Amino acid sequence: MEGMRNLLAADRYRYRKDILMKVALILVVVFACFTCGLYFVLAKLTEDVDSAAVENILCGRYLYGATFSIGSDMGLIIPIFAGAIVCKDFSMGTIRNKIIRGYGREQIFLSHFLTSILFGGMIYVLYALAQLGLGSLLLGYGAAFDGEELLFLVVSMLTGILTYAAMCALVTMIATATGSMGLSIVLYIAFTLGLSIVQGIVSIIPNVPKIITKIMEYLPGNIAYTVTEGSKEWAEYGKSMLMSAILILVFGLIGMTVFRKKDQK
Repeated sequence: MEGMRNLLAADRYRYRKDILMKVALILVVVFACFTCGLYFVLAKLTEDVDSAAVENILCGRYLYGATFSIGSDMGLIIPIFAGAIVCKDFSMGTIRNKIIRGYGREQIFLSHFLTSILFGGMIYVLYALAQLGLGSLLLGYGAAFDGEELLFLVVSMLTGILTYAAMCALVTMIATATGSMGLSIVLYIAFTLGLSIVQGIVSIIPNVPKIITKIMEYLPGNIAYTVTEGSKEWAEYGKSMLMSAILILVFGLIGMTVFRKKDQK
């Protein structure tokens, strides 16, 4: 137990001091300001347009919902940065030193896994709050704010945290399996693009088994459309969170199994 605490403390410290953490925080501010500023300009240009569709996307709630997309700017950057920090442990020889000092491979992997998930969830929350706050300040929230709307933000935020935790779990699994930053980034991007293609194909093929369409529907990132609409269908969020939790567990088990057998030089 003490060994695990030491590893977690060391990894948390490494994340805080890593240049990629500082870059991620800067990008949160840059992308939030740029996106909200762009929508503010668009709102000014469409002031004379009387359209409910335009009003629904020119608001803070829509910008908040857009942060759930795993194919967006920060949607790709957050997991990629998490994987890159993990890979630095391999390139710098830190993993080998940990093994020599007697730390178990399961402990080493689990420490990376948990710290990566924590990093992804934290950066996501900062980005989502930045988009929501600045977007609402410039454009208005987009709906009457009451108790149910507050519950919507809490539930959807938890869903978003699990979404990004699942993607960071995936990239950590890849990073610990390959030990290569470049290969991990390529494989992660290929996976996300491939998933989007498969989802598109499934959506247009008739008579696809219902279980497949449901799995595709609740995979991480797909909840973005539900959030931008401000949906209060709580079961939808619950299913999305459950799917993300299952993926975190699966990626963790696969990653630990592969890392346990990996020949570390």
